Amino acid sequence: MPFDSIVAIAPTVLVIDDDPRVRETLEIMLDTYGFQVVMASNGRQGIAAFRDAAPDVVITDILMPEQDGIETIRAIRSEFPDAKIIAMSGRGDFAGPDYLTIACKLGADRSILKPFDGEELENTLRSVLSMHSDKLATIAIGTASLHRTLDGIEERLDRLEIGLRARAFNAVSSPRDLVA
Repeated sequence: MPFDSIVAIAPTVLVIDDDPRVRETLEIMLDTYGFQVVMASNGRQGIAAFRDAAPDVVITDILMPEQDGIETIRAIRSEFPDAKIIAMSGRGDFAGPDYLTIACKLGADRSILKPFDGEELENTLRSVLSMHSDKLATIAIGTASLHRTLDGIEERLDRLEIGLRARAFNAVSSPRDLVA
């Protein structure tokens, strides 16, 4: 099977936020930037959605009912250590605890303070996605090498099959040998 082309797949972002307006706004923004989007309205739904969709990045609000973002980050990080997580909150130092700093200490890769603009969101996403790009490059190089090896093996098997057919043909000395 030849591998002449690589199909680019848009990264998937899981958005976890209890506010439907925030989810809708983020869905529109992320779609505009070329991301696939999966939505959840609380942390429990978010963890289930993560298991189903295996997103490339999670963006989670911190203050939510049922299961807050801190618990969600810890649960995702525990179950999926390589998950890329962005914490977001509308509360900064002025409103009590610095939830975003706590979120980063407990497993979020980056944080973003609401309200944020599209450029800030896109830059944060691209930054988190590029965090493991060296691992992806190594995988791509290894995969290309594997494909070359498999192509070489396939070529050698084809030559061997042709050689065996030629020997079988040469082994038949006369039409009588074919009947026997």
